[in-house]
Amino acid sequence: MDMENGPDGALYVLEYGDGFFSGNPDAQLARIDFVRGNYTPVPQVAATLTTSPAPGEPFQFGQQVTFQVTVTDDAPVDCSTVTVGYILGHEEHGHPLSSTAGCTGTITTFIDSGHAGAGNLSAVFVASYTDTPEDPDVPPLTGCAEVVLVPNPRTPISWGRRLHPELPAHLHVPGRCE
Repeated sequence: MDMENGPDGALYVLEYGDGFFSGNPDAQLARIDFVRGNYTPVPQVAATLTTSPAPGEPFQFGQQVTFQVTVTDDAPVDCSTVTVGYILGHEEHGHPLSSTAGCTGTITTFIDSGHAGAGNLSAVFVASYTDTPEDPDVPPLTGCAEVVLVPNPRTPISWGRRLHPELPAHLHVPGRCE
């Protein structure tokens, strides 16, 4: 394990897990912030298919997804500064394809030309909000949440180095985005 204070004042902890300098599921980099007087906003995002398939049919790319974001913060929330990004999830990474601002809206899902025919794809919606503290000496904080739609519920979802084939087709994952 290694620890170091970053230029932003946060403490960064690198945990190697079961080995050193190699990929393994227990390895992680954690950021620890000391907060005085301003708490990180907590967004929650929900996504529903606008062009809903028949019951039992999975999500398909090309469908419109309506989203609603609710943010809990210690100050009033300005919905015009809430962002929702659409990311094409692929294997162990993602490709940002579009974004919009607001607490509600609709995003049309699509697959970019470089991933047509690729496997293990998902539609990831990441909502984020950065607050504006009244005290100029207090840094702004950002909170985020994401929802994942999978075209085939039996397709494994990959988070970093871990596969989770048991996850449902519509999934809310709080605190996963950085």
